Amino acid sequence: MTDVPWYVDNYQVFILIVLLTIGYGAVDIMNATEREPAGSTWEERNADRLELMETATTDELIELLKEDENDPHPGFEKKSREMSADDVKLFGGLIVIILSYSWFKTFQRFKEVVDALGPQLAVVEVVKFMRNTSLHCTTHDGRAFYLYYFGGAKHSRAYYELWIDTMTMPDITGAEQYIAAIDHLDSILALPGDTEGSWKLTARLSDEWFTSETPDILKTLDALYALRDRRR
Repeated sequence: MTDVPWYVDNYQVFILIVLLTIGYGAVDIMNATEREPAGSTWEERNADRLELMETATTDELIELLKEDENDPHPGFEKKSREMSADDVKLFGGLIVIILSYSWFKTFQRFKEVVDALGPQLAVVEVVKFMRNTSLHCTTHDGRAFYLYYFGGAKHSRAYYELWIDTMTMPDITGAEQYIAAIDHLDSILALPGDTEGSWKLTARLSDEWFTSETPDILKTLDALYALRDRRR
């Protein structure tokens, strides 16, 4: 049986982290409210940062956390001194909640694909865990692919990106026939790869509520290999 990363196999643990953090935060907020100065609430003093967190993507949240830890500018140091220990804990809790829920959605969808392929899989791994978290799979017949899931933001819809690597520029002529035949498939593109001279034959699929896109992801994988192998 193929080994699957534990956080894919047990993606529900991230919801547990969310619930525990919310519970801890609720108690902390109650304590912090009792200590608020008259005429000032925690929400009023931190409205800008809260709005930023609500609209940020996972990568932006990670960058925000890094800035909180490492920003050397005097202006930042002044703001840090103005923030109480309770504020720091609450901001940290919000970041943990948002990141954990994002990973829950991502690994839940990865698990659906892994389960659908089942015994066909030879290798299953997660790459770039902290940034652009992607699933990398190789089947016993030698087909390898990457899957990335974006959970959506205030002005961006959720989507999947599925791609395969190739050392020759893919010919995507006729890709429209696959796009028309697969419900959630929005586009197929030939993009430069991560190394010089390589290419990524990439498909983007929409993510709709109350619908599993896994069957369409598997059909799209077949379409990508059909396009790639057509040149041989």
